[in-house]
Amino acid sequence: MSVRHVVLGKQTDGGYGLRCSPSGYDAGTNPVDWLRLSFCSDWSGMAPIYLSGTVIDIVNGATQTISFTSMGFIPYGYFMWRGNGTSTWWSLPAGYVETATPLLAALYISKVKIINNIGYNIDIAYAVFRVVTQ
Repeated sequence: MSVRHVVLGKQTDGGYGLRCSPSGYDAGTNPVDWLRLSFCSDWSGMAPIYLSGTVIDIVNGATQTISFTSMGFIPYGYFMWRGNGTSTWWSLPAGYVETATPLLAALYISKVKIINNIGYNIDIAYAVFRVVTQ
């Protein structure tokens, strides 16, 4: 079995959420070694998930917009993508400015805009966080 660096949804320990791990550690390991995760939505006091989901089959050349109620600031987002119909997910850096890149997730105050010019249809998994500061 391959190492899963991102597990979004139902976890092997019965919980639900998003868990991410660095190279060499499976994010779906049960029991969880909390010190080896790079991010976990169970750490809700730091960065609770405000919005999450999956968009299936974004056609090449299309722009997909996901709108949400404004938090009054540009939130933090985490994005993964895969070629439609494949099983390997890849991290996608999120930016604030649209550029001429083949694939882009742009975060705004009240929406996420995904631009697909990669050459084939894709799926996107996303999470938008309300980062808490003291």
